[in-house]
Amino acid sequence: MSFTAASLLAYLFGAALTLNGTRGMVDPSAYSKDFGLALNPSHVPSICGRELTLGVITLTLNYLENRQAVGTVMMCAAITGGMDAWTCWKSGNKDAARRHGLACPVVVAVGVARLMGW
Repeated sequence: MSFTAASLLAYLFGAALTLNGTRGMVDPSAYSKDFGLALNPSHVPSICGRELTLGVITLTLNYLENRQAVGTVMMCAAITGGMDAWTCWKSGNKDAARRHGLACPVVVAVGVARLMGW
C-alpha cells in the first residue's frame, strides 16, 4: 500500500463522509442543523445513508488502490456537494451553502489527482 498526498486526502474525505453519515443516524436533529436546513427527521436517514455509502466506497476503493474508481466517486461526490450547496443557498442559508461550495473544488482536485493515478 502506497501513500501519496492524494491518497491521504481521499482517506480523509472517505472518513469524514463515513463519520458524518454515522453521526447523522445517531443524532438527526444535530445533523439537520449542521447540514444547514430544517430537514424533516424522516429524510435525514436517506441523506446520511448517501454520505455513509460514498464514504465507505471511497475508503474501500482507496484501500484497494483503485485510483481511477476513487477519482470517479469523488467527482460524483463533488456534484452531490454542489447540489447541497445550491439547495442550502435557495433555502436562504448562505453560510451552509458556502461550506458545501468551498469543499467542492478540493474534492474535485483530489478526484482529478486520483484519476491521473497519483
